[in-house]
Amino acid sequence: IYYSSSELEKPSDLMEIGRYSPINLMDKDISTSWVEGETGSGTGSFVFIGTGTEIKKYIVIYNGYEQSMSLFTKNNRVKELKISMYTGFTTDLDESQFGFAADAKIYPETKNIVLKDKMGPQVFTFPFNLDKIKEFRDTLSQKYLDDKKDDIRIKNSKLHIFYFLKFEIISVYKGSKWDDTCISEISFSNRNLGEFVPLGEHINNIYADEKNNRILV
Repeated sequence: IYYSSSELEKPSDLMEIGRYSPINLMDKDISTSWVEGETGSGTGSFVFIGTGTEIKKYIVIYNGYEQSMSLFTKNNRVKELKISMYTGFTTDLDESQFGFAADAKIYPETKNIVLKDKMGPQVFTFPFNLDKIKEFRDTLSQKYLDDKKDDIRIKNSKLHIFYFLKFEIISVYKGSKWDDTCISEISFSNRNLGEFVPLGEHINNIYADEKNNRILV
């Protein structure tokens, strides 16, 4: 699931994916970027990204247009993001050949994070209390089923619960040439920063240091 409030040079054909589409945030390629398409610096622009059925421990963001240092500095980078969380509910009854319909409920709390003006991965601990989110989910899922109890088909239908996040641009670091705000990648992980291998990098060799009982990478 992904959706943005705007994108730069958005195609008129709804079936065509644009050069600066929000899908670039999830393609594991930091040479591509979502670029908002509003007039001005893009504050207030937002993007929704589905996280699936699991909530990961960390949010990983590649800020700006990371294809090159030149593009990174010439375009705006995000300084502050506001994060909102939604829980979605759907059943097999709501599926069609084109997709599915779902009820989405916003969690009654938002969090702001501040990004550094630098290239490379920036890792943030998931900002919401997981126990409270599960309580919120369980309460609403029961209400969702109660509202559909008169439909006899619901007994043979499976309830699907998923999550998605809204990232809203609050402030930016200004670019030297263009007033377009860019984000190259947003992903979710259970690995912390010390365990995280940045996109475009890989481990060449691993050495065992038997004397000091360490692993060197």
